Order: sequence, then structure tokens, then C-alpha cells
Amino acid sequence: MEKPGFPNFDVWDEDDAAVILELVESLANYVADIEAWTVPSLGAEETLISALKWVPYAIRQLNAASSRLRNTRKKAMDDIQAALDILRAFEPKIKNIIQTNEELKKEAEEKERQEKEREFAVESP
Repeated sequence: MEKPGFPNFDVWDEDDAAVILELVESLANYVADIEAWTVPSLGAEETLISALKWVPYAIRQLNAASSRLRNTRKKAMDDIQAALDILRAFEPKIKNIIQTNEELKKEAEEKERQEKEREFAVESP
């Protein structure tokens, strides 16, 4: 599972659009590879938080490019629209994974606290 990047970017032509679409697809694959209801590694959690912060920026940039390139570059527009569709579909999934991760960590901490209390109670006379 290769960690995606979150660059600043502008889309001016088909090549730029193709690069960003590839990046967005990489993010989608990364998110899809994270198992549901498991606590991801710290690195994966940080990547998801970075992704969640980057997605609104990427959507703004792609919308601006769409307005700029409308009716002039069909292939770029197709790639921009595909990237927007992926981002809009995966943003809620990223939020859900982060929220679930927080809930699972709280449950694990509570379970650990309860186990320590039981151990202390057993050891105490």
C-alpha cells in the first residue's frame, strides 16, 4: 500500500489533469486498502488526516480548472470530472475511517483501564 502524496497543484492541460487523476486514484486505492473496523497504523492514520485536509483544496483546484478549461480541452475535462467524482465519493469514507479509528482507540483504552483495575483488585488483599 503506497502512501499517496498531497501536493499543491494547478491544472492547465491534459497532462496536468492526467497526473492529478492518477494521484486521486492512488488516494482512493490507499483508502480502499484500509480494513474496516481495525485501528490503522499511526502512519496510515496520519495519511488519512492529511488526505482529509487536502481533499477540499483539491476539489477547489479541480473546480477552478474545470471553469478555466471548459469547452476547450475535452480529455482534461474528462479527467478532472473523474478526479472530482472520486474525491467526492471518498471524502466521507475517509471521515468514517478516522471517526471509527477514534472510537476503536477509546474502546481499547477503556478496556485496558478496566483490565488494570481488575489486576489491581486481584493483587490487593
